[in-house]
Parts: sequence; structure tokens; C-alpha cells
Amino acid sequence: MTAVPYALQTRGIVVDEQERVGIGTKNPGTRLSVVGSADVSANLGIGTRAPTSMLHLSRAAADTAIRFQTSRLSLDPALSANKSPTAAGGGGWTTPANAISSDNTYAQGVSGEGVLNVSGFGFSLPREAVVVGITVTVEGHEDSCSCTGFGCDDCFAAVRTQLSGGSSPSFAYMIPLGDGYTTADVTGYAGGALNVWGLEWEADQVNSAAFGLSLAADGVRMCEDCYWTTCGTFPNYYQCTRCYLQTCENQNAPIASSASVDAVSITVYYYPGTVGDLNLNWSVGLSQQDANFRIAPTADLSAPAVVVTPQGKVGIGVPNPSYGIELTTNDDLKSKGLARFWLAYSSRRWKENIRAIPDALQKVLQLQGVMYKWAGNPGGESDIGFVAEDVASVVPELVQMEPDGQNAVGMKYDRVGALTVEAIKELHAALVAKKREIDALRTETEAAITDLRAQQEAALAEKDRQVAELKERLARLEALLFPSPVVRDGTAQD
Repeated sequence: MTAVPYALQTRGIVVDEQERVGIGTKNPGTRLSVVGSADVSANLGIGTRAPTSMLHLSRAAADTAIRFQTSRLSLDPALSANKSPTAAGGGGWTTPANAISSDNTYAQGVSGEGVLNVSGFGFSLPREAVVVGITVTVEGHEDSCSCTGFGCDDCFAAVRTQLSGGSSPSFAYMIPLGDGYTTADVTGYAGGALNVWGLEWEADQVNSAAFGLSLAADGVRMCEDCYWTTCGTFPNYYQCTRCYLQTCENQNAPIASSASVDAVSITVYYYPGTVGDLNLNWSVGLSQQDANFRIAPTADLSAPAVVVTPQGKVGIGVPNPSYGIELTTNDDLKSKGLARFWLAYSSRRWKENIRAIPDALQKVLQLQGVMYKWAGNPGGESDIGFVAEDVASVVPELVQMEPDGQNAVGMKYDRVGALTVEAIKELHAALVAKKREIDALRTETEAAITDLRAQQEAALAEKDRQVAELKERLARLEALLFPSPVVRDGTAQD
């Protein structure tokens, strides 16, 4: 027992005068304060002396909940800003001002001879902005590159790039501008959306006129085995880690290179809001208010995100669900679901009085598909569907009505397919019947035409026979009337 305030202390356990127990702490702030981990091999009861499970919580006439609390970095969505310089200078480079804009005029530099400084980018980030990344883009080409010495098979021109305006010199990156075989313009880059070049940047530093970069002409050695077998062809090979880092057999082989820079730009990635801790609270447990099990993004089970009733009904955004799973209608996002497919119970084992849907086609013809927007969400997306109350007057089996019998709760859209199938079958049956009727008429018509054609051909044959007979009779009559011709003056006379 210690002096006032009285406390019992034994082997790391403290019980103070307010009956607060501390394990691993001498200053318990609650009835039980534990600092460190705990190992419970049997059931643990909180609010009960007879726990029946590994963790048994019991509390009379009050909510029973477990609270989860943490904090995270609060950031607004990341933004980016891209700027080009307004000033360029430096010794050793020819026409440095040509690097300000992309116009096919070039600032030219030679390895080992001076630095090209570009600045005046004119950024205007908010003072509270948090810079998370910087990308430098250089447009230009290689003028020449050569290396000598054993082990240096090839090289290509590059510019060694370093940011200026920070609290100290930044990392330097090589930006390749050629491949050793062509002098065509290329666009190279260094940095990235989450690369700050080894420094912490304040918004004021980025916004200052001194913020910029320095470029020095340089070269990158290449080895034949790396160039030809590992990384492929330009411009991919310099992005390959093995090629980029490989120094060949002689890393000190001298390089002589020259490069032309047409344009330079910087992109800054940043968060515009203030960085701070955002407290997060979640609670899980039983609510005394309605006896529902709740999962809530609060410390006291209020405003639950998920509710499970004692009857096993689940509500998402619904405090008192009436169905097995119920989603809110008040939120455009929370009222939507997404899945690869939904599987509905359907088996002959669970159905009785099975019969075909009568007059399905007539029912479908009475339905009216509509386009609409949900009430209370004027800026929301357009939707299509049915008006459930109108459908109920045609196919009441598809609609769940409110107890008042006037307003609809919802509609069984998935059942419309069954109605449509039967309507299509009725339409198909009608089409088949019409086709049969048309085929019968066609057969009858073709038979009639064939018969008529035969009759016409027979009549024509009879006419031909009669004409031939008349010709023969005429010939015989002429022979009787004029047996031989009369001859006068040596000429036959009729």
C-alpha cells in the first residue's frame, strides 16, 4: 500500500483509491487501463462474470459496443501544374534563350563546358500546398557522342539535370536525348508524380523566381551485350535498369558529347489543402434503441452504415430494414450495387401451381417503357424503366405495393424477362400460323396456275389440230374444183 492517494501496487498492477485498475501503467485513467498486449487463453467477459464466448460484452439498459479509433493524413485530391521557363542563361552554351519554347531553335551544349540555367517558371501554388512530385521534360536531340577506351562500345548524348531553388542541391538525373545513331528530336523526362528529387519543397520555393533547373551536356556509355540483348532498341533501352546502370568494363572511358535543347518544362504535383490528422471512429455493437446490431462510422453507434435486425434483415444506409437486404433510396451511390451476376433462387422443388403466363403478348403491349430522372436528384443521370403503379394495373405480380394499395414499393424487374419470353413465344406462334396460311395459299395458287396452264396448252393444241384439219379440207376442195389448169397461147390460165 502506498501513501496518499492510497493505491495497491503489485508486480505491475495498480489499483487506485477510485478503484481504477492499471496494468502496465501507474496512472489508470479508466476503470481498466492496459498498456501493452494481453494474452487471454479462456473466455473474456466485460460487464459479465460468466463469459460464454472468447469475448463476451454485456451491459444492461445501454448500448453495448466496441469502438475503433485511429487517424490518417487528410489530403485533398492531388493536382498538377505544368509550366515553361521565361529565362535561360549560363556559360558554355550557345544561344541559351532558344531553350525557352519549342520552336525548332536550339540551345547547344558540349560535355564538360558549362551549364544551362532555366528559371522563371511562374508557378502559383497555394501557400498551404504540399508538393509530392516533380517531373522535368526536355525536348531536344543528340548532336554527337563518342567514347574511347577499352570496354566502351557505344554512347548516346544526355543532359544531366538538377533542380534549383530548394533548401539544398537536389538529386541529379540523366535525361537521354539520343541513341548514337540518329539526330532526330526526342522528348526525355526525369522525376515523377511521387518523386521530389530528394528534397522537401515548400510552395513558396516552387513559386519563387529562383525555382528552376540546370542542364549540363553529358553522355551515357552503352555496352553491346546490353544494347542488343537486354533492352531492345531506342528509346526503350535507357529505361531498362540493367542498361541504365551498367558501366561496361571501363567506367572511366572518356565521353565527348554535344546536345541541342529545344524546350524545357516542369510539372509539379501537389495537394492543395492543409495536411493534418483526421480522426476516424467506427463502432460495432448492439443498440438499446432498437436491439439492432449496428456498424457505424461514429463513436457511439449513431448514424449506422450497416444494420442487422434480430430477424436477420440487413439494411445498408437503412436504419430499420423491412427486407432481407435493403439499400437506401436517398443516396445516388449508396443505392447502387455491382456484381458479376446475381443468382436468384429458382427450382421446381420450391414451386407449385406452375402454369404458363396467359395473354403475355397483350400484357407486354400494354406496358410503357419510360425515361426519367429520380426525384430529389435533379443533377443526376437519366434512367430508364417502368412506372411501377402503371405496371401493377397490367401485371400486378410484378409490383410490391405499400399497405395503402396506392403507392408502389418497388418492381420485380428480373421477372419481366419471363413475361417477355412468353410474349415472344406467342408472337412466334402467330407468325408460324401466318406462315402456314401463306404457304397453303401459295400451294393452292401454284396448283391452280398449273391447272390453268395445262388447260390453256390443251386448248391451244386443239386449235392447232382444227386449223390443220381445215387446211387439209381446203386443199381437197380446191383439187375437186380445179382438177387441171387451162392452157391458152402456151400459157396456163386459171
